[in-house]
Amino acid sequence: MMTRSAVAVVGTLALLAAAGRPAGGQEAAAEAEVLTLEQALALAVKNSAAVLSAEAQTIRSEDELAASRTRRYPALEVQAMGSKLLTTPQVTFPAGAFGVYPGTGPIPGTDTVVKAQTGPTAWIIGSVAQPLSTLHKAALGVKASELARDSDRQQLRQQKAQVAHDVRRLYYAALQARGSAEAARDQVKALRQMDEEVRHYVALETALASEGMEVKARLAAGEYQIVTYDNALASCKEQLNVLFGRDPRTPFELVPLSAASLEEVDVEAARARALERRPELEQSRLQVELADTQRRLKKAELIPEISLALTYNSFFNVDLLPQNVVQLGLQIKWEPFDWGRRRKELASKTLAVDQARLAARDERNRVIADVDQAFRQVQQARALVTARRLGNESAQERVRVALLRGRAQAALLREVLQAQADAAQARADYDEAQLSLWQARAELEKAVGEDM
Repeated sequence: MMTRSAVAVVGTLALLAAAGRPAGGQEAAAEAEVLTLEQALALAVKNSAAVLSAEAQTIRSEDELAASRTRRYPALEVQAMGSKLLTTPQVTFPAGAFGVYPGTGPIPGTDTVVKAQTGPTAWIIGSVAQPLSTLHKAALGVKASELARDSDRQQLRQQKAQVAHDVRRLYYAALQARGSAEAARDQVKALRQMDEEVRHYVALETALASEGMEVKARLAAGEYQIVTYDNALASCKEQLNVLFGRDPRTPFELVPLSAASLEEVDVEAARARALERRPELEQSRLQVELADTQRRLKKAELIPEISLALTYNSFFNVDLLPQNVVQLGLQIKWEPFDWGRRRKELASKTLAVDQARLAARDERNRVIADVDQAFRQVQQARALVTARRLGNESAQERVRVALLRGRAQAALLREVLQAQADAAQARADYDEAQLSLWQARAELEKAVGEDM
């Protein structure tokens, strides 16, 4: 049994360790940037490699759309070739090919062979063709490109939402690790003071050596907890820096959150908002429309390609050919028989439309299920916070009672240590419950389609 003064000191130290810690946490280092959750979200959405890649894809889709629009315009083509004749072109004009005249006779009088020169030659062919029958196909191509662009935009929204979710999850985990580390440091500080007191009383033989060893064991466990929480905090900060698109070693500090900002959410309102805002739903709708447009594009291949064409041909240093030939007319290209290729391809595109519709239906059901599950997790987390808060208050009361009993010489050191350990565990459980509530809320925000 310890003396009255020894027990009083031990109880006081235990109460100090279990009483909690300041809500604001440690002050940020002067050189470290202080980031609120909103600032962290904005920084990640602006600099995240995944978001930047998705933005680049939307720019690419805009370029592809602009390119597809040009297919409705006239097609200009120029071909040229410089060469040397390897054979000698020749033309035979039979006698009288140009007529028979009185007094002159036939022209030419005999069969005449005219040979061309074999020097360097060149030819140029230019054409301008305005599509006619394929304008419908070109319009479908433009629509398909627009749908692909819109789908990429929804993918960008989805990527931003995922990055925001990751930031929230890591930010909450970092806050919890920092708070737990601060509590563990308070605990270790009290245990060190307690260790000094107990060693003194063990030397005076007013406390057992086993009690001193138990204090040392708890002190070592507390120091281990500090290392664990500090490492968890460092890992969360490194992962956040990666999301921010900067060196993982960049220092920054966190700002505590207020539980008052966790307002109640109505499940029906959450479902309606998710069905309206979730980018996956809009993307699945666009995929259905895109699949149908691609089916119509394949069907349009049955239409013959008819264009209004203007062509120009020019031959240089070829005596037997005209130097300039200009033509204007209709240009037709058609494949009347394809061995059933287009019919099979059209059937495949039709099945793709059905698959897209089934995927859109499943996506809608999955979104509703996600919202309901996230809502239930929030409810469960709220109940857990309430239970852990009451447990924490009960543990603090037990420490207070142990302090009073210690002053009355009715409590052993082991009892005080046990009350202290229970209070520390209760506080840790309460912090964990609060973190689970924030994490559940983050899942709900993601389920309803919050971008930021």
